[in-house]
Amino acid sequence: MVALHGCRLGLVALRQPDEPLLSDHAWLTFGKPLLSGDALLEKLGTHCILELYDCPRHTLEDPESVAKILEEASRRGLSTLLNKVIHRFHPQGVTALGVLAESHISIHTWPEHDYAAADVFTCGTTARPVEACQYLVEALGARSHNLLKIARGNGAPKLEFGLVDRTGDDSQTPVGAGEPGSCLEQSIAPASG
Repeated sequence: MVALHGCRLGLVALRQPDEPLLSDHAWLTFGKPLLSGDALLEKLGTHCILELYDCPRHTLEDPESVAKILEEASRRGLSTLLNKVIHRFHPQGVTALGVLAESHISIHTWPEHDYAAADVFTCGTTARPVEACQYLVEALGARSHNLLKIARGNGAPKLEFGLVDRTGDDSQTPVGAGEPGSCLEQSIAPASG
C-alpha cells in the first residue's frame, strides 16, 4: 500500500504474482509486455502520475517559474515540447500544460496546500518520463512525493483504479464503490478477459 500524505486513504494494488508491488522509490509500477499467442504485445507508452507534497509556496504560485520548470522537465525527459499553455488562477494556483511530440506533460499547483500534481505521458521508446518526474520533484522543491508509473496500450495490463479506506477494519472495501459519478468505483485489480 502507498500511503497518501496527510490522508486516511491508501492506494491498493492487486497484481500478477511475479510483478513487484512497490520499488525502493515508492513507485507503483504496472506493466510489462504480455504474450498473446506467439506475438509479444508491446506497451505503447508510459504514463507517470506524480504527487508532490510540501513544496515551497512561492514556486507554486509563480506562473513564469512553473512554465520554465515544465520546459526543462520536457527537455530532461528527452521529449519535444510542441506547445504550452500556462494559466494562473486567482487568488492562487497555476496550471501548465505542454503538448509533446510524444504526448503531454502537465503541472497543477495548489500553493495554499503546498501541493502540486503532475503527469507525464510519453509514447515510443526514446522519451524518459521518469527522469522528467525526477526533475519536477527537484525543481518544485517537494519534500516528499509519490510516483505512479503505468504502462499504456494494448500490451499493458488492464487495470481499474480506486481508493480503499484503511481506517476501519482490514476488509479493504472500496470507498465510494457503486456510487454514481464516483471515480472511486473499485480497487486496483487486473480486469478479467
